[in-house]
Amino acid sequence: MVFARSNYAALAERCGDQVPGELFAPPGLSENISVASFDERKVCFGDVFQLGSCKVRVTQPRKPCPKVSTHFGDSLALKAATDMQMSGYFVRVVEPGTVQAGDRFVLLERHFPEWPMERFMREYYATTYAREDLEALLALPDLPEHPWRKKAKERLRSMARA
Repeated sequence: MVFARSNYAALAERCGDQVPGELFAPPGLSENISVASFDERKVCFGDVFQLGSCKVRVTQPRKPCPKVSTHFGDSLALKAATDMQMSGYFVRVVEPGTVQAGDRFVLLERHFPEWPMERFMREYYATTYAREDLEALLALPDLPEHPWRKKAKERLRSMARA
């Protein structure tokens, strides 16, 4: 899982003095890779990045999990990460290689600029939604079934029943 270091300052500010500030540092959200600034607003579904000698493709955002609350000793950080769509994202290796601390995370390809990770999270937690957004989500190639396709299909079915 990839998480932007720039998110930690925003989360710390949102949580204020209720959560110790020293906890807001990598790997506080259980990330495997910490990048400087490619956060959920800047990274889109299907983006391909060079990382060391590897190439990786963004496959989906991560839903913040309860382990975040365990790390921070409070559910406030989990709620803040969810509310602010600061979830991190998963990548899969498309070209194996080696990665080491300090390697740059360089965008090589962007196929779906209309689908930043932040939009996925807004759609997932939305209480109202549009049919065209759900259909556009389902049209994305290689989108994981769980939870994204499953949730979109459930919502379309509920719209058909209404």
